[in-house]
Amino acid sequence: MGGVISRPVGRWVAAAVVVAVLGALALLGYRVLAPRDLLTAPTTDFPAASPKPDHRPFGSHRVMPLVVDGLRVHAEKRRVWAEGPVGERQETVPYWALRRWPAQVVGVAQAGDDPTALIISQWSDGKLIAIDLHKGTVVWRGDAPVGRDAYDGRRTGADTVYDPPALLVATAGDGRAAVVVSAPGAIHAYDARTGGRLYATDVAAGCRPEVWSSAGLLAVPPCGTDRELRFLDPRTGQVVSTWAAPAAPAPAACVLGRTECALVVAGPDVRAPRPDGTLRTVAVGLATAVTKADAPGAQRAGDLIVTSAAGVITAASLDTGEPRWSVPGAGTLVAANAAGVYTVTDGRAVVRLDPATGARTGVGCATGKYDKEWSVGRAYATDDGAFLAVERVTGKPATGGDNEYYWSLRPVVLAQFYPPNAVPQWEPRFGYCPTP
Repeated sequence: MGGVISRPVGRWVAAAVVVAVLGALALLGYRVLAPRDLLTAPTTDFPAASPKPDHRPFGSHRVMPLVVDGLRVHAEKRRVWAEGPVGERQETVPYWALRRWPAQVVGVAQAGDDPTALIISQWSDGKLIAIDLHKGTVVWRGDAPVGRDAYDGRRTGADTVYDPPALLVATAGDGRAAVVVSAPGAIHAYDARTGGRLYATDVAAGCRPEVWSSAGLLAVPPCGTDRELRFLDPRTGQVVSTWAAPAAPAPAACVLGRTECALVVAGPDVRAPRPDGTLRTVAVGLATAVTKADAPGAQRAGDLIVTSAAGVITAASLDTGEPRWSVPGAGTLVAANAAGVYTVTDGRAVVRLDPATGARTGVGCATGKYDKEWSVGRAYATDDGAFLAVERVTGKPATGGDNEYYWSLRPVVLAQFYPPNAVPQWEPRFGYCPTP
């Protein structure tokens, strides 16, 4: 009779439906979870790099910036992106962005300067990807040994963009740069402009030393059975010199992270590397200032070494160790570069000092009247000295969770500097800092 389906046939139909549904779910799951890369290219002109002063002296942001040619470059677990310009008080629509799944970002570094700057990103699957900052296009990509297997930049991405543990761009004496990846048992180097493999050099089995650059050389600290600090040519991997340090050596007074470090500290022994690989012992007074410095340690301001102790900030010549100036009561030293020496006062004003004289050249504000108390975490100054980015933290141990450690969901303040004699008057809710 019509319209009646026997039990065996009905079972087959039901089974077919189940198989079809499962197949559709599997296809959907594959599409959702399959490894993929997504590069969002620029749709506008390159953002103008000029600051945009307004009624707010600072902006509150989610993530710390690496500022390159006026753009802010950021990293989070599965994304690297650029936005700006740096003077914007709020985060803007990304100029370009690179997302990957399921790989995680483990390092970001800059190679070269305007107009050919590249942003190198390192990923947990070993991929290295170089993006043209201005064009937002992939210049090269390659496979390298896995240096790190997970993102560890926490909420702000600061460690990932300023001091990635397994990634370094080292510039040789001739100006050419190498992208250096530290992996267990070996160090691998690639041409920064092309991604071409340059060399690999072995280290003790299982070791992954955190290398640094200094005086046009690549410094490889002892690890495992190694006993000597080695200085290599960063482009060839050839050993230039070695040093049997009296204690575990560490870099100091670096331009950013572990790049262009002016000093090597090994216990009380402080030395300055030269391009030929020899190490010059610095003056006793400077060595003492470096080893006894308060956090964040010795800072480099061009050819000067800046330290802080007992509330007094001091600058000394890297070459002679001769003190150039000392300034008491200027606030907490947080950063330095060739454009300035930067402090944060108890009232949360930010101050820029002239590296040559210690005179005040810029003042800004990093808090509003109704902001709660916060402590200073990481800090970063732009190369031109126009802005200072500061992590706002609670003062609780860094071993706690992000909600305990960071002051808010937008813990980064990006403050602009103004001439000391022309500081604007802000509404207290936007800017409330006693004149330093």
